Amino acid sequence: MAKTVKQLAQNKSRPERAAERKFAKAYGLLVDQPMSVAGFDELTRNNIVISAAMDGDRERVLSRYGSLVWELWPFITTPNTKENQKRLDWACIPEPYREVCKAVVLRYWRVGMEGSIRPGVVGLRKLLNNLATFCRFLEASSIASLGEVHPIHIAHYVHVQKARGNAARTLAIRFSVLEKLYAFRDQHPQGLRFHPWPESSALEVAGCTGMGYKDARRDGKTPLIPPAVAQALFLHGEAILKTAQTVLDERDAGLRSAWRDPQVTAIRSACFYLLGVLTGMRSSELSSIEVGAGRTEVKNGYTFHWCGRRGEHAEIWPVWKC
Repeated sequence: MAKTVKQLAQNKSRPERAAERKFAKAYGLLVDQPMSVAGFDELTRNNIVISAAMDGDRERVLSRYGSLVWELWPFITTPNTKENQKRLDWACIPEPYREVCKAVVLRYWRVGMEGSIRPGVVGLRKLLNNLATFCRFLEASSIASLGEVHPIHIAHYVHVQKARGNAARTLAIRFSVLEKLYAFRDQHPQGLRFHPWPESSALEVAGCTGMGYKDARRDGKTPLIPPAVAQALFLHGEAILKTAQTVLDERDAGLRSAWRDPQVTAIRSACFYLLGVLTGMRSSELSSIEVGAGRTEVKNGYTFHWCGRRGEHAEIWPVWKC
């Protein structure tokens, strides 16, 4: 019997396994998958591909929406991550609430919450764990489905969690799950139909109030560039690159300084910004890019542009088309 991609990966050395995982994601298959399961019948919904990897030239599906376990190791880039932290095990969610939670988690994974970036596997695991805590409470309270939850149940849940002596930050994270259930309520007919605290927020309900706490959160979070500013920077960067070849030819001919000429350094800055936006690479990762690190390929009719860095921890990123 042929071995699965996962078994082949586990039989390799750590460097080989890491390299395989970074290059094995089947983008050609994943790009065709829907962003939401809302409106799909059960058969179609359960067949949606969650994760897939390349086995040589073949695309092999690892997990589908209907699977009890979602294998997410192709999306892991952090080395030395434990195997049990590379998957979502839906067995932790009692069955009456599982379909709603799956729909919410998938949509959250695909688009994120307004004003924040999309979550990674770590964020999804935290969400799943906190969903499990809430769903087990509902099960113990004999609530048949999320659609039957009422404000009195939410109030009781808040009381129970606070009575356990959890820290305010822990409570805020657990309570924020209810806000996500409401935010993505249109993903399933049995979703949470009302805002858990219309005149408040998970932070305030948890007791995370006061200017000191808010300042601490603000200092620990990188502010997002306003959309209008990001758009202007992007267009400015594109405009610089349109005339870049002439400037670079003059530099190579000795007519411009490679380090001090403002038009030459503007090209460098434009490339740095545009690559950061289109790949999600960090500043340190962008700085480690070397000549020849980009490539283009066509798979299943889709054109993919890739940009990688070399060095001790070689990695590769897709360059998204805008």
